[in-house]
Amino acid sequence: MLAIFITSCSTQSQQKEVTVETDDKGVAILTDDQIENLVKRSYQYVAMYNVNNKFAMKSGGWNTIDSDTKLKDHTMRDIARPNNDSFYASALLDLRAEPIIMYLPSFNSK
Repeated sequence: MLAIFITSCSTQSQQKEVTVETDDKGVAILTDDQIENLVKRSYQYVAMYNVNNKFAMKSGGWNTIDSDTKLKDHTMRDIARPNNDSFYASALLDLRAEPIIMYLPSFNSK
């Protein structure tokens, strides 16, 4: 294990300089393989953004807390397999500008 650590610490990361051909307007000219690679590497982030945004809009928007008043059943589609004996409280928070402090009241539960 020590040998791997020493070997990995002594290696220098070499960054390749990547140049992309552009047209006269400065728009990148990409090959089909480059576009496919870009889509495959980006899809997970776009899909997650869409899911989060859809969920936020359904529950009152960003920076709001949505608390359940009824138990979930098989018709709920926001969570893949919701517990039907749990109340959920969800909040999608935009923390890019500043932190958010939330105060949640306690509730009685069996």
